[in-house]
Amino acid sequence: MYKIVIYITMLLSASMMHAQVAKKSIIMNTNSYSYEVEMNKALQLWENEKPWEAVTVFEQITEIDSEKWLPYYYIAQIHISSSFTGSDAEALEMKLEKAQVHLDKGMQVSKDNAELFALQGHLYSAKIVSNPQKYGRALSEKAMRTYTKAVKLDPENPRVKLAAIEWNIGSAKYLGGSVASNCEALEKTIELFTNFKAKEPFYPTRGKERALFLQEEYCK
Repeated sequence: MYKIVIYITMLLSASMMHAQVAKKSIIMNTNSYSYEVEMNKALQLWENEKPWEAVTVFEQITEIDSEKWLPYYYIAQIHISSSFTGSDAEALEMKLEKAQVHLDKGMQVSKDNAELFALQGHLYSAKIVSNPQKYGRALSEKAMRTYTKAVKLDPENPRVKLAAIEWNIGSAKYLGGSVASNCEALEKTIELFTNFKAKEPFYPTRGKERALFLQEEYCK
């Protein structure tokens, strides 16, 4: 029995050492590491429909550049986006939990960041869509407040405004309200996309195509 305990202890120690070495090897490569190169690599993988390979690269970036908010943002976004296409409730819940973990880390790094608040609202929306009975009443008001705060933090940010508009459209459809009442705001948001300039390298730029789709769908 004693020998078995010793053997198991040795196996666990070896496993822990292997994990530490693997993590350390990433950090030890900082001499050849480039934030710009790795971010480009991750975004390219995502663009090429390899989101989980992109997540791996983003996670490696956070091991070295833990004070950058954008890798956390993109990891959370990929998990949230993928939750709308799955049917496995347990897997979906796990994705959203992982998204929340990375959103929290991003918010610790970059406080009062409108992009992160808008994505937080998107996460609440994903939960409501996945299980209206469980999350509808509990999170609807919270989502609305989160979108409202995001817009107040950065009122000229078209992606943030679009997130709030899409929430309003979804709410109007569900409650039987007027979707058309959002059309003027949607048109102004499309104009904002046209003139929007990224605040830093790798800043989110997506959204205009979605805004145009919504306009075509509900405002023509």
